[in-house]
Amino acid sequence: MQISSVLEINQGNYSRLEKNNIEPNMPLLHKISKLYSVNLHWLLTGEGNMLLDSPDLPKVSFPVTHEMKEIPISAEISAGEPIEAIDHELGVVQVSSALPVESLVAFRVNGASMKPVVQHNDIVIINRDCLEDCYDNRIVAVRIDDGITLKKFVLDHESKNAWLFPFNLQYKPIKLNDNMDIRIIGVLDYLIRSFK
Repeated sequence: MQISSVLEINQGNYSRLEKNNIEPNMPLLHKISKLYSVNLHWLLTGEGNMLLDSPDLPKVSFPVTHEMKEIPISAEISAGEPIEAIDHELGVVQVSSALPVESLVAFRVNGASMKPVVQHNDIVIINRDCLEDCYDNRIVAVRIDDGITLKKFVLDHESKNAWLFPFNLQYKPIKLNDNMDIRIIGVLDYLIRSFK
């Protein structure tokens, strides 16, 4: 049986994937991960263990509870250039009441600068209680002047410069400077994605 049939894609698209002419979408990566027991994180980043059965793969457990709380989706957050967030509720997400709900804020992602990790229309749950020393190498929601954006915060310890990096290489990093009005809203703790 051909791999294209197992993955339920046509041979032409499979050929384009093999030649790196197109990028696999998240549902296809998820399918590859399940079918071949490959770590989805490894598929996305090339980091960590390739196989899911690796003994040093971190085990994640979530508290089991039937009690849920709602968090309003406050606004859209740009995954691109910072844009003004108009505060209007875009719905709600339900999360476990075991989470620190009071310190969480939810946004709907608008843009593609954080692909493949964060996709357009994902719901990101940002923890506002993170202390300043926990920002480095984390995805943060940040207000720059009058706009907000979602980027990876990187501190260059040698030059003492702070940067906001996209994952999508079609976007440019933003070097933070003293002329900008900057406030980190918090760090990305949870992500909700619909596979419709």
